[in-house]
Amino acid sequence: LQLRSILSQTHRPLEIIVLDDVSTDDTLAIVKDVLATSHVPSRIHCNRERLGVVRNIEQGFHMARGPLIAFADQDDIWLPTKLDQICPLFDADPRLDLVFTDAQLIDETGAPLPSTLWDRAGFRDRRRTLWEVDPLAVVLQGEIATGATMLLRADCARTAMPFPTHRVHGSWLVLYLLMSGRKGGAVGEATMKYRLRANNQEGLPPDTRPARLRRFRDERTILQGLVEQLTEAETRLGDIAEP
Repeated sequence: LQLRSILSQTHRPLEIIVLDDVSTDDTLAIVKDVLATSHVPSRIHCNRERLGVVRNIEQGFHMARGPLIAFADQDDIWLPTKLDQICPLFDADPRLDLVFTDAQLIDETGAPLPSTLWDRAGFRDRRRTLWEVDPLAVVLQGEIATGATMLLRADCARTAMPFPTHRVHGSWLVLYLLMSGRKGGAVGEATMKYRLRANNQEGLPPDTRPARLRRFRDERTILQGLVEQLTEAETRLGDIAEP
């Protein structure tokens, strides 16, 4: 469903890159069948050894030829005008390097859920206002963006590699780019249907009591990970600044 929703965009993608990380089901065969009827240029790369989510995405960044990159690493569904809504923002503002959006939430069966991604992340009212004046402060308060909703400039994304393995790639990209003085944008309209699963690789897990307990127990680990991210980002930026 996700691939078909990408191919149905009102703004045609420049290319589609499919990275198969040693899958063991029939995903690759399905992808090939869908792409065979598409006029969008595409490439399929099959890894010889499993790289994992983070390293596989890094590989895709290196392979991408276009100026903008969007993630599609889960089974979410893009709304038809997603690219039409976001791409013009980069043309209008050359300083803009990353944009993320809100998303409709659906469950594992595709049924709609009552809240949105930003509702679940608490990215409303005060935090939304604060984003306009101090986006880094908002990011340091907690997760607000998932890679699934992002579009970013390819050259800027590559400056943030290699991605740390202790944190999901989307949150690292937002943190690193903001710390390096890049500009990020937030679009309050939903551009996709984000599927909530218990084992989401990135983004928000279901808002169940067990999930809330796990998040509470993991708070120390999350804070430690954030400290490590900040330290790593400062180190990299310091290395870049040295003559």
